[in-house]
Amino acid sequence: MPISGKVLIDGEPLTYGFVQFIPDNARPAQGKLDANGRFSLSCFEANDGAVIGVNHVTVSACEPIGGLKMRWHAPKKYANPETSGLTEEVTEPNNSMVINLSWDGGHPFVEQPEGAGAAETEENVPFGRRRRNTSDASGK
Repeated sequence: MPISGKVLIDGEPLTYGFVQFIPDNARPAQGKLDANGRFSLSCFEANDGAVIGVNHVTVSACEPIGGLKMRWHAPKKYANPETSGLTEEVTEPNNSMVINLSWDGGHPFVEQPEGAGAAETEENVPFGRRRRNTSDASGK
């Protein structure tokens, strides 16, 4: 059943992430959020929508930003069908669905798994420890 709409977080469009509709005994549908927070679900073919019935809904808004670091644009709880608290019943085509999320006082954050040390890059190595290019123009 064709389903599209938008995701809002605290009333503003969520501009990064994926929406997934997960029925109990059928194939999940997924859609990517665009710059306006809009999505269109695909299950078997592009933009064909979601399975009719009650669907658990997830919104995964986790952006890799280098190494093992991830920027979360929405709370992690929405990425898991067991903790999102979101369901939608699909009964007919809908091109104006609105999924409302909230930070509940929180805000976007960057996460790096414990024990995963940051890789040394030009940006995070102290200047005195940076490798110096000692070759001349000929590459020697």
